[in-house]
Amino acid sequence: MIYDAAVIGAGAMGSAALWRCSMRGAKVIGFEQFYPGNDKGSSYGESRMIHAVSFADPYYTPFVLQSMHIWRELEDVCGLSLVRSNGALITATADSVFLQKTEQSAQEHQVPYTLLTSVEHNTKYPQRIVRDNEITLYEKNAGFALPEACIVNMAEQALLHGADIRSGAKVTNIAWKTDTAVISAEHTEFKARRVIFCAGAWTKWLIPDLHLPLEVERQVQFWTLPCRAEDAEPGGDFAPEQFPVFLHEYAPDSLMFGYPSLDSRTIKLVARQTGQITHPDMLDRIAHQEDAEVVTAYINTFLPGLIPEPLNAKVCMYTNTPDKRFILGAPNAYPTAILLAGFSGLGFKFAPIFGDIAADLALTGATAWDISQFSPDRFQENN
Repeated sequence: MIYDAAVIGAGAMGSAALWRCSMRGAKVIGFEQFYPGNDKGSSYGESRMIHAVSFADPYYTPFVLQSMHIWRELEDVCGLSLVRSNGALITATADSVFLQKTEQSAQEHQVPYTLLTSVEHNTKYPQRIVRDNEITLYEKNAGFALPEACIVNMAEQALLHGADIRSGAKVTNIAWKTDTAVISAEHTEFKARRVIFCAGAWTKWLIPDLHLPLEVERQVQFWTLPCRAEDAEPGGDFAPEQFPVFLHEYAPDSLMFGYPSLDSRTIKLVARQTGQITHPDMLDRIAHQEDAEVVTAYINTFLPGLIPEPLNAKVCMYTNTPDKRFILGAPNAYPTAILLAGFSGLGFKFAPIFGDIAADLALTGATAWDISQFSPDRFQENN
């Protein structure tokens, strides 16, 4: 049997690609070395931020807007609430390029937003105090997704549409033929006309001939308790209806991501900081005291209602490109391959639309979307 497409990795991107390929009637197989919704890669940890405005480039915003439509489609077909819109507060100093790009993306793509002065912010959201020279952009339709549930349900929809998903199946080799690829996994060979790589942190080791300049960076997610237990409960100060997700450029090149309580007990914080460069199979999965220092300092400065010392933590990985742009497309060296990689901790919100674009490329050879800025060949062009 020759599959129309084989998907390597069934995390956020892979499960989306499997779903979008299978719903078009394609014969598709997926290989996941762990299982969909696992905690070994990059798409786990209770919540992921969803916002349409982009602090990187307005180019990204239409992709997120379309992704939101597909997220809602997933909710409709599985009958679950997977993406919750409780708003997003994006804060930086008034002269910050970060904030300027964020507002530009909102204006260019007509994303509803409001600007709050520090006084307005601190009056409405005293749970997180911002400084006098800071401005907050509030995106009312933003919020968060439940990553594990999203992945599991995309994979289940793929199965319902006839996909074959092999969990615990690590791909050990890919032999490229003229118009097919032979994939070795589970001591068996599988043939496919197209191979969609959604292997996350393992990508560059699966296709070493491309010499992709990807770096796998260790990052840590933290959960802490409120000073008053009732503040995490429904209706409390840190409940979703009271506490929007937030993104704060609190120092140059330093970002803090914050989420409301989803378990009526803890609040999640993630500091985007320079982490250890590692191999995904050698990742230090133990959170150490020094990992928590940035989060503790942030709580002491901006979040007076939280206990500064985190209660627990989970280690994850970001896979970064040198220019911080994603990789999406077919490389010239392997035209039967489609690569989705290098999402730098920001990719989850894009999974549905990127899975759909991957299905376009795999099944028709083209897409109506402009993905030129994500070309996997741009690194070879710069050498």
